[in-house]
Amino acid sequence: MRRRKAAQGAANQVAQLHESFFEDLTKEERAAPSATAMKYALAVYGDGSRPLADAKQKDRSRFYIGLNVDPLEFVAITKKAILVSDTLMLSQDSTGEYVKLGEYTEAHRIADGASYGVPITHHAEYGMRCTDLEGLGRWILDSEQLMKAGLLWFLPPYVRSTSSGTLGWTTQSSFRSPVDYLVKDRRAVDASGATPVKSKVIRPILEMEIPYIDGVSLRDFSKITTNEFDSYSAFKNHLRQKLLEMDDAIENTQSATRLAALEEEIKGGVAEVDAKMGVASRARWWASSGATLCTVTVALTAVQDPKLLPLVAATGMSNQGIGNLYERYRETRRKQFRGEKWYYMWTIMKDGRPL
Repeated sequence: MRRRKAAQGAANQVAQLHESFFEDLTKEERAAPSATAMKYALAVYGDGSRPLADAKQKDRSRFYIGLNVDPLEFVAITKKAILVSDTLMLSQDSTGEYVKLGEYTEAHRIADGASYGVPITHHAEYGMRCTDLEGLGRWILDSEQLMKAGLLWFLPPYVRSTSSGTLGWTTQSSFRSPVDYLVKDRRAVDASGATPVKSKVIRPILEMEIPYIDGVSLRDFSKITTNEFDSYSAFKNHLRQKLLEMDDAIENTQSATRLAALEEEIKGGVAEVDAKMGVASRARWWASSGATLCTVTVALTAVQDPKLLPLVAATGMSNQGIGNLYERYRETRRKQFRGEKWYYMWTIMKDGRPL
């Protein structure tokens, strides 16, 4: 219960910050990804206390996962890791170009040995390291729905410099990033002594070939995940359970075999939903068929689903009536399977290919 509340509390903090951030984002800033990235970094930095980072360090949720990722892999890693995490935090190392975010000056007095009260002035400047500011901004914009749902956030590698004009010295410090794993070549290397449960789900998911997710954009993936949240949650629970069942002692060849079997299971589950829905083939036929052929199709459909028979009679078999009937049939089928674990992946598959 405590772990569940911790996970919900951290996710709520992430959701609240991002709801506010995206609400305040202007049309001009959205049109300039680099401006979005800088405004985001300031929003997460806050007053310098980094409350989200503090929450991450204190959080004990088994599936709150922090990854240090190469920016070139942000999209691919996001779409994979979201499938097993409750809340996902991405960060990157501090090798990128320095981007200034703000500055301030503070004055106070120190003892000079004989008397108390020598005035000194400190100038502080803070910023972040970033390899690709434009790319980071695009990733943030495409991830909007995931972030507003509390499923995802980004922690920039912050840097703070302090100098004293009075005493003539300068210091620079970096914030410690609370990541669980460093991701290298799609493999997770433990960076914080993360729990074995996290390792069992995040390591194999990064190595798996997840069917269909490569074919859908991050923006559409974000919308589908939040729009079909019940099915996404069911799929995530099923996937985590399958990964947790894999024994650490299994040899690499056996592990690869079991991951391949899981990939095939996902394909099979999606194919099952596709067969039940029949949307792709029906949509193509509807687009290219005349009213007579469609009348037969709808009539046969209604026989399979007797609840639709009164609707068939009411339409008079006109083009418009048949079209309305088909749409109602398709929506009925959607509602039947919408909460099932494979429906989520079916929706991603459908979105990633032309109908």
